Amino acid sequence: MISINSIIEVDLLGQCNSEFLGGSQFSGTGGQLDFVRGAFNSRGGKSILTFYSTAKHGEISRVVPRFQMGTVVTTPRMDTHYLVTEYG
Repeated sequence: MISINSIIEVDLLGQCNSEFLGGSQFSGTGGQLDFVRGAFNSRGGKSILTFYSTAKHGEISRVVPRFQMGTVVTTPRMDTHYLVTEYG
């Protein structure tokens, strides 16, 4: 099983946020963690999380040192396997 999901941002610990943007709820989890873990537990499976590396025409990095206080973690660091941006 190959699981491909999108995220909003990732921190340097590998935590992924797919639901919180600009201090507000942006979306729900949509079962992302279930698919991430399902792919990991399947034979030969891979979980791929995709995102744009920047926002606002390159002004804001989506790879952050640490999430802002209160940011929701959709995929914990121990479940993050592959991260892919528009650069690979």
